[in-house]
Amino acid sequence: FDFDDKELHSLSTDKNLLSYADVDSDLYYPLIDKGERFPINDPNLLPRLPKNDNKDRKRLLANLLVSISRVEQLGYKALADLGASTLTSVATAGGGAANEPWRHFRAQQLGVPVVQAQQTDAAYGAAVLA
Repeated sequence: FDFDDKELHSLSTDKNLLSYADVDSDLYYPLIDKGERFPINDPNLLPRLPKNDNKDRKRLLANLLVSISRVEQLGYKALADLGASTLTSVATAGGGAANEPWRHFRAQQLGVPVVQAQQTDAAYGAAVLA
Protein backbone atom coordinates (compact mmCIF):
# COMPACT_ATOMS: atom_id res chain seq x y z
CA PHE A 1 0.00 0.00 0.00
CA ASP A 2 3.07 2.15 -0.23
CA PHE A 3 2.87 4.02 3.07
CA ASP A 4 6.28 5.57 3.55
CA ASP A 5 7.58 6.50 7.02
CA LYS A 6 6.69 10.16 6.60
CA GLU A 7 3.08 9.42 5.64
CA LEU A 8 2.67 6.83 8.42
CA HIS A 9 3.97 9.31 10.95
CA SER A 10 1.73 12.07 9.63
CA LEU A 11 -1.41 9.91 9.66
CA SER A 12 -0.56 8.42 13.05
CA THR A 13 -0.31 11.78 14.80
CA ASP A 14 -4.12 11.88 14.73
CA LYS A 15 -5.11 10.48 18.13
CA ASN A 16 -8.48 9.55 16.62
CA LEU A 17 -6.96 7.61 13.73
CA LEU A 18 -8.82 4.39 14.50
CA SER A 19 -12.16 6.21 14.55
CA TYR A 20 -11.89 6.29 10.74
CA ALA A 21 -11.99 2.48 10.57
CA ASP A 22 -15.07 0.53 9.62
CA VAL A 23 -14.90 -1.39 12.92
CA ASP A 24 -18.30 -3.06 12.56
CA SER A 25 -17.67 -4.52 9.13
CA ASP A 26 -15.96 -7.71 8.02
CA LEU A 27 -12.62 -6.10 7.35
CA TYR A 28 -9.52 -7.32 5.67
CA TYR A 29 -7.41 -10.38 6.36
CA PRO A 30 -4.03 -8.96 5.35
CA LEU A 31 -2.03 -11.88 4.01
CA ILE A 32 0.76 -11.39 1.51
CA ASP A 33 -0.30 -14.42 -0.50
CA LYS A 34 -2.72 -17.36 -0.41
CA GLY A 35 -2.41 -19.60 2.62
CA GLU A 36 -2.34 -19.15 6.36
CA ARG A 37 -0.93 -21.37 9.07
CA PHE A 38 -1.58 -19.41 12.24
CA PRO A 39 -3.94 -18.50 13.77
CA ILE A 40 -6.10 -20.14 11.09
CA ASN A 41 -4.65 -23.30 9.59
CA ASP A 42 -5.89 -23.04 6.01
CA PRO A 43 -3.39 -23.32 3.16
CA ASN A 44 -6.08 -22.07 0.76
CA LEU A 45 -7.15 -19.01 2.72
CA LEU A 46 -7.14 -16.02 0.43
CA PRO A 47 -6.15 -12.51 1.50
CA ARG A 48 -8.94 -9.98 1.90
CA LEU A 49 -7.34 -6.69 0.96
CA PRO A 50 -8.76 -3.29 0.09
CA LYS A 51 -8.48 -1.70 -3.29
CA ASN A 52 -5.67 0.80 -3.14
CA ASP A 53 -7.37 3.79 -4.73
CA ASN A 54 -5.34 6.31 -2.67
CA LYS A 55 -8.45 8.45 -2.08
CA ASP A 56 -8.78 8.08 1.68
CA ARG A 57 -5.40 7.08 3.04
CA LYS A 58 -6.38 7.67 6.67
CA ARG A 59 -9.35 5.30 6.40
CA LEU A 60 -7.23 2.73 4.54
CA LEU A 61 -4.54 2.79 7.23
CA ALA A 62 -7.11 2.66 10.03
CA ASN A 63 -8.81 -0.38 8.47
CA LEU A 64 -5.49 -2.16 7.96
CA LEU A 65 -4.43 -1.53 11.58
CA VAL A 66 -7.77 -2.72 12.94
CA SER A 67 -7.55 -5.83 10.78
CA ILE A 68 -4.01 -6.65 11.91
CA SER A 69 -5.13 -6.16 15.52
CA ARG A 70 -7.98 -8.62 15.02
CA VAL A 71 -5.61 -11.22 13.58
CA GLU A 72 -3.35 -10.65 16.59
CA GLN A 73 -6.34 -11.22 18.87
CA LEU A 74 -7.12 -14.48 17.05
CA GLY A 75 -3.51 -15.55 17.51
CA TYR A 76 -3.49 -14.98 21.26
CA LYS A 77 -6.85 -16.78 21.55
CA ALA A 78 -5.45 -19.76 19.62
CA LEU A 79 -2.44 -19.86 21.94
CA ALA A 80 -4.71 -19.74 25.00
CA ASP A 81 -6.84 -22.55 23.56
CA LEU A 82 -3.65 -24.61 23.25
CA GLY A 83 -2.82 -24.03 26.93
CA ALA A 84 -0.55 -20.99 26.84
CA SER A 85 -0.33 -18.80 29.91
CA THR A 86 -2.90 -16.06 30.29
CA LEU A 87 -1.88 -12.92 28.46
CA THR A 88 -1.16 -10.13 30.94
CA SER A 89 0.60 -7.55 28.74
CA VAL A 90 2.23 -7.11 25.35
CA ALA A 91 5.57 -5.40 24.75
CA THR A 92 5.64 -4.39 21.10
CA ALA A 93 8.64 -3.68 18.88
CA GLY A 94 9.28 -2.74 15.28
CA GLY A 95 7.96 0.18 13.29
CA GLY A 96 4.39 -0.08 14.56
CA ALA A 97 5.48 0.19 18.19
CA ALA A 98 5.65 3.98 17.92
CA ASN A 99 2.06 4.24 16.65
CA GLU A 100 0.22 5.29 19.82
CA PRO A 101 -3.35 5.10 18.42
CA TRP A 102 -2.70 1.56 17.23
CA ARG A 103 -1.12 0.47 20.54
CA HIS A 104 -4.17 1.88 22.34
CA PHE A 105 -6.57 0.02 20.03
CA ARG A 106 -4.61 -3.22 20.41
CA ALA A 107 -4.83 -2.86 24.19
CA GLN A 108 -8.59 -2.44 23.91
CA GLN A 109 -8.89 -5.50 21.65
CA LEU A 110 -6.66 -7.71 23.78
CA GLY A 111 -7.81 -6.46 27.17
CA VAL A 112 -4.23 -6.04 28.40
CA PRO A 113 -1.69 -3.19 28.34
CA VAL A 114 0.29 -2.88 25.08
CA VAL A 115 3.49 -0.96 25.70
CA GLN A 116 6.44 0.01 23.57
CA ALA A 117 9.35 -2.30 24.30
CA GLN A 118 12.56 -0.77 25.61
CA GLN A 119 14.33 -2.11 22.53
CA THR A 120 12.03 -1.39 19.59
CA ASP A 121 14.14 -2.83 16.79
CA ALA A 122 12.29 -5.93 15.62
CA ALA A 123 15.56 -7.84 15.23
CA TYR A 124 16.46 -7.34 18.91
CA GLY A 125 14.24 -10.17 20.14
CA ALA A 126 15.60 -12.57 17.56
CA ALA A 127 19.14 -11.67 18.60
CA VAL A 128 18.33 -12.28 22.26
CA LEU A 129 16.82 -15.68 21.46
CA ALA A 130 19.83 -16.67 19.34
